[in-house]
Amino acid sequence: MLIGRCRDPVSGLTHLVGVVLSVVGAVLLFIAAAQHTQVGYIVEASIFGASLLLLETDSTLSHLLP
Repeated sequence: MLIGRCRDPVSGLTHLVGVVLSVVGAVLLFIAAAQHTQVGYIVEASIFGASLLLLETDSTLSHLLP
């Protein structure tokens, strides 16, 4: 079982929730940016969403992996 060997399982699970919420937030932000005609909004929303997803995923893995 993976949870028994985790370094910090509670933080890992809360950051996993953060991964899911960051995906939802990034999609909503991308949809809002796509309603504007300027390409810069879409690029900025994509970069921010990708960086948020990478940050939360890295934090989740660092807490869950032994």
